Amino acid sequence: MKSLFWADGYSRSDYFCFGDVLAFDTTYKKNKYNYPLVIFSGCNHHSQTIIFGAALVSDETTETYKWLLRCFLECMEGKQPKAVVTDGDGAMREAIKQIFTESTHRLCAWHLNKNAGENIKNSVFLEGFSKAMYSNFIEDEFEEHWSQLIEETGLKGNPWVCKTYENKELWTTAYLRGYFFGRIRTTSQCEAVNAIIKSYVRKKGCIFEFMHNYDQALRDYRNNEIVSDFKSSTTDPVLTTQLQVIECEAAKMYTAALFSEVKHEILKAGPLKVRQKSEIGDTKIYRLTKYCNDSYERSVFYDGTTFQCSCRLFDSRGIPCSHMFFVMKEENVDHIPSNLVLS
Repeated sequence: MKSLFWADGYSRSDYFCFGDVLAFDTTYKKNKYNYPLVIFSGCNHHSQTIIFGAALVSDETTETYKWLLRCFLECMEGKQPKAVVTDGDGAMREAIKQIFTESTHRLCAWHLNKNAGENIKNSVFLEGFSKAMYSNFIEDEFEEHWSQLIEETGLKGNPWVCKTYENKELWTTAYLRGYFFGRIRTTSQCEAVNAIIKSYVRKKGCIFEFMHNYDQALRDYRNNEIVSDFKSSTTDPVLTTQLQVIECEAAKMYTAALFSEVKHEILKAGPLKVRQKSEIGDTKIYRLTKYCNDSYERSVFYDGTTFQCSCRLFDSRGIPCSHMFFVMKEENVDHIPSNLVLS
């Protein structure tokens, strides 16, 4: 056997529902043939890991990955993910570029932080690098932060820093804003599945035994979704924000996990204030800043039915941002518009 790919009906159904963002990683070789196990995973409506498919591959070359991605697309009726998150392997990146032509590629944040720690022994840089990666900067804010960080740490000209900066479009939120990634920034869910599989699979087991035990691990893993479905349908969250009408609607509309994220955005609307309000035709433009932080500015556009925000959190994560909730309050909107709820 050279390589093997498989996905069951449950996985295919999950992909058609939640396959906008795909993460895959090759980190685990606990089988008789010492082949890498590739896990294709995503995130469901409970922010839980779901498995779209898996493969055993004989090597980790570009050609092998191209074969694997073609198999994946054929299995999924040609549906390409909108975004792909990987550990940054060069062969994998090239295969993605050639096969997933419609997908935005993002490098795994966990692997980047790990590589940063191995290459740069400067705690100030490491803290600033993490902030550059995760903070919801706009591009100008990122560039200013990066320049100050390099100047402060004296790392101008460092080969790893320079190469990482050249690839900034693959890892910093500032340049990936507007591309939908949901809640996936790392391939850690692949590694979590690998950890579960380790408890089921023997090193010297044959392929048949490997597949049987993998399937058992997968069934146990999928049980998490059933439990979360039950909890979301039978429990009501406590309402604590000042926008209780909207918060109450959000509690009924979202699963418990997503409601927690939406509630966090509602709370973040508290320190916001209007810097300037203007109108162009039927569109109202709110320029917002924060209490005691006049350097902060975001713009919300509202035409009576739709909201758009310059932070583009909704485009990236699929939930309304704090700036939108603030404008809802200002405009006396008592519900979350349907176009701000992903189906």
